[in-house]
Amino acid sequence: MTDVVHLVVGPAEHGVVRHARLVAAACGQRTLHVASIDELPARPDADVVHLAWTDRLLGPALDVSGAAFERVAAWVAAAGASLSVTLHDVPHDDSDLQRRRRVLYARVIAAARGVVVNSRTELALVEGLPPGSLDAVHSLRAVPLPLEPAHPAEPGGSPLPPASVTVLGFVFPDRGYDEVVAALPPGSTLAAVGRASDGHDDLVARYAAQAGERWLLTGYVPDDALAAYLADAAVPVAPNRRVTASASINTWLAHGRRPLVPACAYTRELAAERPGAVELYDPDDPDALAAAVRAALADPGRTRLAPGTPRGPAVADVAAGYREHLAACAPPAVRHADGRPVVPGNRWDLLASEPADPPSVSVVIPYYDAQRELDLVLTGLAAQDHRGALEVVVVDDGSPRPPDVTAAAGVPVRVLHQDDQGFRAAAARDLGARAARHDVLVFLDGDTVPEPGFVRELTRLPARCPDVLAVGRRRHADLAGLPASALADWWHGRVSPPELTEPAWLRDAYRDTADLLHADRRSYRFVISAVLSMSAELYRRAGGFDPRFVGYGGEDWELAHRARNAGAVLAHVPAAVAWHDGPDWADRGDTDTRTAGKDRETLTLAALLPDPESRGPGPWLPYPSVVVRAGCVGDVDALATVRSARAAGADCSFWFAAIDGPGAEHVLAGPGVQLGDPPADVLARAWCHAELTAPADLADLMTLAALAERHGRVDTPALRLRSARSLARARGDDALAALLFGRHERTAPAPRPGRDLAGRLRPAVAPGGQP
Repeated sequence: MTDVVHLVVGPAEHGVVRHARLVAAACGQRTLHVASIDELPARPDADVVHLAWTDRLLGPALDVSGAAFERVAAWVAAAGASLSVTLHDVPHDDSDLQRRRRVLYARVIAAARGVVVNSRTELALVEGLPPGSLDAVHSLRAVPLPLEPAHPAEPGGSPLPPASVTVLGFVFPDRGYDEVVAALPPGSTLAAVGRASDGHDDLVARYAAQAGERWLLTGYVPDDALAAYLADAAVPVAPNRRVTASASINTWLAHGRRPLVPACAYTRELAAERPGAVELYDPDDPDALAAAVRAALADPGRTRLAPGTPRGPAVADVAAGYREHLAACAPPAVRHADGRPVVPGNRWDLLASEPADPPSVSVVIPYYDAQRELDLVLTGLAAQDHRGALEVVVVDDGSPRPPDVTAAAGVPVRVLHQDDQGFRAAAARDLGARAARHDVLVFLDGDTVPEPGFVRELTRLPARCPDVLAVGRRRHADLAGLPASALADWWHGRVSPPELTEPAWLRDAYRDTADLLHADRRSYRFVISAVLSMSAELYRRAGGFDPRFVGYGGEDWELAHRARNAGAVLAHVPAAVAWHDGPDWADRGDTDTRTAGKDRETLTLAALLPDPESRGPGPWLPYPSVVVRAGCVGDVDALATVRSARAAGADCSFWFAAIDGPGAEHVLAGPGVQLGDPPADVLARAWCHAELTAPADLADLMTLAALAERHGRVDTPALRLRSARSLARARGDDALAALLFGRHERTAPAPRPGRDLAGRLRPAVAPGGQP
């Protein structure tokens, strides 16, 4: 269980501090409340430190609060803990101050493993930070401010005058007080329930001068007395047009009041989510607020919430969102689920301390009429220093005479046979793997001679974690003059066959990815079946080598792609060395022959392996990158949604539960649109699975899919996307998937009516309604 401490800095009456303490208590987690960071203990003593952040709490100026935050981040990092932050007062415009605050907030985000904002408006602002700002964030959530329980109150229990136009909260610049003063009708009073923010007493004097006797500042009001003030307010107003999340508005709602609010992104968000909870006015119309105040004074009922009006999330609901987020923010580590070790992302390096006995190993060798090379390979396997059980499965791909396997000495060898129907190494490997009897598989080419430590090194990681797919180092030498009996002399340096060049592109790829530690979706290209190992369980889960490959190359890339979708962790093990007899394929034969072979490989891969960067955009091949599933959808909604993805060249296909309406046949006539469920082989190859919850513009589908590939899961108002590998690794456990891969929320796409989408796209729709 993740140990969390909530770090709260600042005075107890501050709204951010109140929110932070409330969330911590509701989560049942520890709170460390300090007046300043100078009071921090030596260590946080937690897995995750969650900081309630606004620059105004940690210092009087941006440079001071920035330096204070750096101290907090260093304190957390020194303890090996993760940092999560809730961002308050997110920078919201392009003024000089807000630009400088935006730079500081980007620094805060860069240091955090988890980020929470308090509204979708704030989420959009965070999305607008410079590109890449959110890449390192593991968990990004929009968790709304909670509705705190209201205290009971009887009318008349406060000193507010009868016609009070009341604003709740600290008095600070740009909160909207000037506009309220200008809108006051005769006989009314502006009541500011709260005190001046530190350093802004001058504002009180200014508003008092503007309003004269019609100004009332209550000072700080404790919780047990606040309800009476809220009940007695004639007109509740929350006039800050730059607000991006508001505890003050929530407080009004909790006490049954319907405040006047300026129309802005956040208040429109509230109005959409909580119909009838707020009354919007146009802040750019100088008469709008005054008219709304007069109407409210004339009809007090309009400032009271009607029965059944949604007010906002309960504290318990907000706490559940925080607990889920904070659990996902735990530092990267090996976890154990259902008795199996699992690692986050591609972090095979975390397995170093994971205990494991030497596994039982089956070595699968495809063979065709190359006895001399096979003698070398089997002699090399007989000399392995692996301490676990070892067997060899030689699969003869239709040789004119059966192989002689006596060179294996005491290692058990079985020989399987398939008919000669061309070069079918993929089918041979699959036949051997399915006949294998041991826990870990090693695939070794029949002309690739293993050094004595090869099996031990290559199976070390798959033995510790069954999700690991390990590739060794294939070196090249001219072994034409080396008899099998001389292998021991070679290993001891007494003979030295001529060494040939290793492929530079592969060597560079391993260097650039730190031996695949930083593998991405396209790192399947760095997996070679000549020196490959994985657990038998992972092989079955991935579906094994595809026997449709005939000819040289491509089957290892395609298997590696499906294995990664099935949850595989890719690792390069440079210490697991085997020597290929002869040069790399790129240095063999004439150019025309190599080009023709590569073209055949490319065509096969383009059909079977969904990689838009290799095969191009669009749904023109049977296996899409993204599978989109939807429920029962109207014909216009379905057509518009599908067409938006098609117009953007998205490599996706759609499966609808049903399409209603007379235009259904036209939608289904388009490419990549079906009814029912996606076939298993399509799901195995798609690297992103998406669920459409409402009609939407999917022009950015592939960008969102790439985010899901990086962060495990991306939720938007109309679409939920999951990476195939996060689904497979976590075996459907959402909490484990979030811990291992993360989860992000995004503001778009939002639901859009089909007619709106269809109207916008109508010029791109062919006659007859086909997409």
